[in-house]
Amino acid sequence: MLNSLTAVELETAARASYHYFIAADSVEPSENSPSKDERHKCAMRMARRHLIAEKGNLSLALNKMKLTINYRNKINVDMIRRCFTGREYKNDDEREIRGVVEKGLEKELSDGKHFIRGHDNEKRSLFCLFPRRYESFDAKWYLLAKIYTLERALAYTERISGGREEKVNVVFDYQQYTSKNEPPLALIKALLFCLRDHYPERLRFLCFIDAPFMFRAFWTLVRPFIDPVTKKKIRFISGSSQKKKFFASIISENQAMSFILPNGKKPDEYNIENYLHNVPFDHDMDGN
Repeated sequence: MLNSLTAVELETAARASYHYFIAADSVEPSENSPSKDERHKCAMRMARRHLIAEKGNLSLALNKMKLTINYRNKINVDMIRRCFTGREYKNDDEREIRGVVEKGLEKELSDGKHFIRGHDNEKRSLFCLFPRRYESFDAKWYLLAKIYTLERALAYTERISGGREEKVNVVFDYQQYTSKNEPPLALIKALLFCLRDHYPERLRFLCFIDAPFMFRAFWTLVRPFIDPVTKKKIRFISGSSQKKKFFASIISENQAMSFILPNGKKPDEYNIENYLHNVPFDHDMDGN
């Protein structure tokens, strides 16, 4: 598969690894700059994920991989990951573009709609979402903010697992959810298709915790757009006993918020400004 990619495509594929990205993104090349072998190794990881997702169909996997590479360039994932890092601007155009992206992401994330906090026993990050904090929906930033947080989740997993793990856990806290928090179906479809097509083999499990009946009705509309592989990873969990039964052997209390495990030690409070501007991209809300 990699022999069918251009050098530019190989580089984009390799930069899906945050470890590779920060080494390659140095303003000045140095002895720590990644080698061609490292680029090949990191690009191969993306190829493998697409190959698994397409059940070994080489041509289909290659086509999907190229579409992912184009998508990452189109939305400028590198720019999204550079936001809030304090990295110098290359020119006035980058200053203007990054300014818009930073402002949009910060507005979307400011009230704690989602962030990374903790990890499971296998060093895979916990991507925590709080639907009750949504009262309006901006189509562009709804998607880009999810991608920003997913990229942080993947970077966190990669760092704390030493590159052994590539997946994240997604957990929704549906406490206090009402109909005003329900997103437009078109936004959910766009997000699901993005994850299916451009982030294959990145999800370990997806849990909806304490989802009310009104969400179950919305779920019947969403379910047809979820691919079969992802459906097998979805769990609806309610009440202390179910949470303990599912999560206790997967996540320690020291790494869990209370909505995940009743005796979870992770705090409910959050400081988004500190998280965005001071905490390294590949660390969680608490700087771990």
